[in-house]
Amino acid sequence: MQRSLMGSPMHRMNILNPNHNKVGIGISISVNIDGLNRLAVAQEFINQYGHYSVLPHALKRGQPFIVAGTLDAGFSPYSIEIAWEAAPKSMTKAELVTSPLVYSEADRFVTGFYPDLEPKVVRVVQHAGNKSFSVTITPEADWKAGLYYVSILARSSKGNTPFLVSLRTTHLN
Repeated sequence: MQRSLMGSPMHRMNILNPNHNKVGIGISISVNIDGLNRLAVAQEFINQYGHYSVLPHALKRGQPFIVAGTLDAGFSPYSIEIAWEAAPKSMTKAELVTSPLVYSEADRFVTGFYPDLEPKVVRVVQHAGNKSFSVTITPEADWKAGLYYVSILARSSKGNTPFLVSLRTTHLN
């Protein structure tokens, strides 16, 4: 299983990303069906450079929602991007046991908003050194049912390369 994880270029790139400034560690101990203890450890690498508004649990076509947040001093919003992936499907116990571990990436870029290119669409306001941003997004009639990933990318005043600071998921039925 570890070989599969490290064989994933995206997983490896995430681990080696120098922009991470926090890490979360989860530990779980359980008893398996054979009565043996099972220890699981997971880590989440985090780029915590601001605070972001809560997304709606579910989207509705034609009903606008807002993506907003405030970035820490020294950071500017680069883009807000939406990607789509088909909803996960139920699996049998046998499928869960035999299926290979696969990291899924969103299948399709849906739309993006770029503050530098669209200042009337993505509002950016600076106060006390921090930059707040907001954009109103309306799911169009052609948006498919499934999962929608909302990515927020930012740039540091010390570097020009944008990096991911928030990735959240919502869905559309």
